[in-house]
Amino acid sequence: MKKMMKNVPFSFAAGILAVLLAWPACAQDARRSYPETAAQRQVATQATQIDAREYVRKAEDWLRNLKTGRARFVQQAYDGSTAAGTFYISRPGRLRFEYDPPAKDFVVADGVFIYFYDAQQRQTSTAPIGTTLADFLLRKKASLSGDVTVRAVREHDGVVSIAMVQTKNPDAGQLTVDFTLDPFMLRSWSVVDAQGLTTRMTLSDLQLGVPVPPQYFVYKDPTGRTRLNN
Repeated sequence: MKKMMKNVPFSFAAGILAVLLAWPACAQDARRSYPETAAQRQVATQATQIDAREYVRKAEDWLRNLKTGRARFVQQAYDGSTAAGTFYISRPGRLRFEYDPPAKDFVVADGVFIYFYDAQQRQTSTAPIGTTLADFLLRKKASLSGDVTVRAVREHDGVVSIAMVQTKNPDAGQLTVDFTLDPFMLRSWSVVDAQGLTTRMTLSDLQLGVPVPPQYFVYKDPTGRTRLNN
């Protein structure tokens, strides 16, 4: 069964859904502020204005130069549960989250749509990539301005964290993207939603420029149907 996005009971796929869809979903919720996490308050120091601009520029350059990649990921949900798997990306427009067995959940972006298969619910949800937070990673020209506004840039323990909000809906949710400084590389990202719940994705063993088979980004319905958008 395939449907457009809506709230679903928590599962592995729902955890990814929380990370990638938080802004559009939260826009309908009550407006509120999003304080830093306790960990950020403990170790973070505010970057100088000059450093902040440089870090934002480096983040944009890194994303623009990213073509293909593969990494392991650990997803930590708001309830403390964790799940692991493999992440694939081919910019612009394509990614895949494949959970380790015995989980059968997966997420695929095929260049036009993003699909979430929830094995627990036995259903697939879909949305245009441009309406989701995945667009931040997948758009052809990565930019931390315009439709997003950088709220804070902080350096801590060899990592720079860039917190951003939607320009038109600044209280709808906050995305924080973490980059290691040496080498400068994406490490993790997290979302605080309208209920103040945090979901985090942490990458490891990130390999850049590796070949990724095109079929990884083709949505394959568990019933056997396929869909490919060019």
